[in-house]
Amino acid sequence: LIVSTHVVPNIYKTIIKPLIAAVLCGASAFGVQYLLSDMGKIGTVLAIASAAVVYFIVLIVLNTFEPDDIITLPKGEKLLKIMTKLKIIR
Repeated sequence: LIVSTHVVPNIYKTIIKPLIAAVLCGASAFGVQYLLSDMGKIGTVLAIASAAVVYFIVLIVLNTFEPDDIITLPKGEKLLKIMTKLKIIR
């Protein structure tokens, strides 16, 4: 792939940052499920929700998002302005 396209992907940005977020996401889900194991399905739903929130927050903290990524979303320009104002994207 690199030979034919002459494009070298940024390993840190494309693999390491999402991997860190995924590990913390999994740890969060495991921890919440462990703490709420006696709640059954509600505990599982809360574990999944906490994992999603942790994953998104870690991606923000690691500065993973690019302006081009946000613009491709629905209402992306408006969202980009808000995220820039809040200094989520630099």
